[in-house]
Formats: sequence, structure tokens, C-alpha cells
Amino acid sequence: MNLRVTWKPLALCLMLSLLNSGCGSPEDSTLDHTLGKTSRERKVPLQACKPSKTSDAKVAYLQTLLTTLMKANPNTFKGDLAPSKFCLTIDQGQEINASGNPVNGDITVNVGLIKAMNTDAEIAGALAHELAHITMAHIGKLENDKVAASPAYKKLSAEAEGFNTKIKQAKAGAYTALRDAYKKDATIPAALRSLKSYPDFKIFLDKIGKNSGSVLSGVDAQVEFFDNFIFIRDSISFDPQDPAKIKANKGWASVVAIVEGTEKAYFANEDGLYYAYDKISKLPRDQIIQDGAGAAQNWKEQEADEVGFELYLRAGFMPQKYLVVHEIIMSQSKTDKACAAMLTKGTLPKRGEASHPDSCWRVYNINKRELITHKEYAAFKGNTKTTVVPGKLKEIKAGL
Repeated sequence: MNLRVTWKPLALCLMLSLLNSGCGSPEDSTLDHTLGKTSRERKVPLQACKPSKTSDAKVAYLQTLLTTLMKANPNTFKGDLAPSKFCLTIDQGQEINASGNPVNGDITVNVGLIKAMNTDAEIAGALAHELAHITMAHIGKLENDKVAASPAYKKLSAEAEGFNTKIKQAKAGAYTALRDAYKKDATIPAALRSLKSYPDFKIFLDKIGKNSGSVLSGVDAQVEFFDNFIFIRDSISFDPQDPAKIKANKGWASVVAIVEGTEKAYFANEDGLYYAYDKISKLPRDQIIQDGAGAAQNWKEQEADEVGFELYLRAGFMPQKYLVVHEIIMSQSKTDKACAAMLTKGTLPKRGEASHPDSCWRVYNINKRELITHKEYAAFKGNTKTTVVPGKLKEIKAGL
């Protein structure tokens, strides 16, 4: 049973706060999403995903809806986000759920979600939300744009980057010192060859020692080399060979001296880096974002809702069908009527502090903060599309 809300004008204070953060409540902050911003620059391109068999009627049907969304948003789905980069997977789970993998572009849809939906538009809404997770690069510990733009975050990030640069420089210098020593001191190659437990490492060192043209020029590659060297040095402490014999080896002693000298040079910077990151982790993100308690925890879901809504509207789908999945979820827990009453009275729902905002808040956020407050959405309010492939969803559901 879908939630049907009769919208009435909100109180004047609420409307003002939606527009310019007046009245002072963080729940009433200005909107995050800027129309047209439907992707975020990625540090690494999408990894390849494994396409599902299009012979599966469910996959073929979902692909049609996905293609409809992508064709309507050519400015988003191009280059590194070209349609060919995305894949669809069916999960036999009965939960009303779907997920998008921002790393490889795979979108997984549960059978339970397909069963619960009654129109193509409703499923397209779920797909659009997952697409937004991918296009907005919701990977790892991504910071909210407002946090990243704040003076406090910029200052601490600059401090951390300064320490990080010094650490890299020290390790890169150690790589050069190790390489030069390896070439000039014959006892070092001999020492490494005597460590029979580490043949692969010796081969690598022999290669750079004999071929002067194969210098690792990139700082990151030199840092990785040094970190590998640290691992080997520490492992040798537990080597089954006679520790005294290894310790007495002149070549190995030269290697250890270079490594230990470099460690002293960057240990102090590592402490500075740790404290900078610790300060960053303790920033009052909810206050910076100004979008209510829990915003720092679940802002990605809000962003996926808002960006997905734009992708969805540009494809011509009816606005009222976008959040049907949340209306169903609320009806199952018997909170749909309470939410409708709250919104009818103009009472602002709490977003919640879990990994996902409360469903009632999400309904409010899209149907009020996005659709009503954004004047740019006026062109989409009259969208009526609910069907892409007539009769196909009914046919698919009958076979489940």
C-alpha cells in the first residue's frame, strides 16, 4: 500500500529556512544538490564489472530501464561513465533492496524489490538512486563537499599533506641511497643472495642494480619499494637462518643502516601526520554540513536520492513514483500514516543518525526540499511517464 500525502503549505519559518537557512535549525539547511551536478571527479576509473546474461528476462527488462535513464542524461553517462561501463546483477533475496557498487559500476537488484513494485517508473527510481551512488563516486571515506570546502578541513588537510610529503621524500631518498649502495658496494648483492628465503626480492634488486636505465622515477613507486624493503628487513628478524650470521654480514649491515637512518628522518613526521588525521576525524561534521543530526553519517544517501531524482526526472518519469520504495517500507512498519500526518501539519521529520536517513525524512527531502524549493524543477513537475515496456513488469513478476 503506497503512502499518499496531501501536501499543505509549510509554516513560514520552515519555508524561509529552506531557502536561506533562516530560523537557525540545522534540519532546515539549504539544499545540497545543484541541478546539473550529477557526477563527481573520480581518483581512479571504474573497474571492469562482469555483465549478467541478457538472456535472463529480468536482466533484459532492467537493462531497458537503465538505458532509458542513461540516454536521457548524456552529459553524465559518457567517457569514464559510459553506459558500457555498467553492469546489472539479480539477487534472489526477498528484501526490498538494491545496491550500486561505486568501484566497478555493478548494480544489483533484489527479486524482492521487483515483486514489490507496480510500475516501470518505481523500479527506475531505485535504479536512478543506485546510479547516483556510482556517478557521485561514493567510495571509501569520501568527505561531504561542504566539509571538504570548510576552512578547518582545508587547514588540517594541508598540514597532513605537508607531513605526508616529507615522509614520501624521506622514503624516496632511501630508495636512491639503497640503489646507489647496491651498485657501489659488492658486499650488498652478496648479502642479499645469501638470504635464500627471499629469492623474489633478490631478483628484483639484482635487476635494478645491473640495469642503470631502470631507475624508479615516480615518488610513489620509490615509496612502495622502500616499504617492501622494510617488510623484508622485519621478516628477516624471524628468519630460520642463524641470526648472528645475518647480523655479522657486512653487506646486510650496510642495508640496515640506510633503512634505519631513513626511519629516524620520517618517524617525527609520522607522528605529525597521525595527529593531523586525528584532528580531521574529530571535526564537528554535522555542524559544518548543517543538515541535521546524522548528516555526516548518511549524507551519501541524501546525495544519491537528490542526484538520482534529477536523472529520473530528465528521463520523463512521474515525480510521485520516485520514492514509492520508501512509502512501501514505511507502510510495512506502520509509520506511513504517522509520516503523512507529520508532513500535512508542516512538522519537519528528523533525518535519523543511522547509515541511511529515516524514510519519512527522505520523502520530505525529495517532495518538499527538492521538488518544491528548487525552481529549476518546475519543468519536470508535469512528467507523467510510468511505463517503458508495457506489460513487461507484470509478466516478470508472474514468473517469480
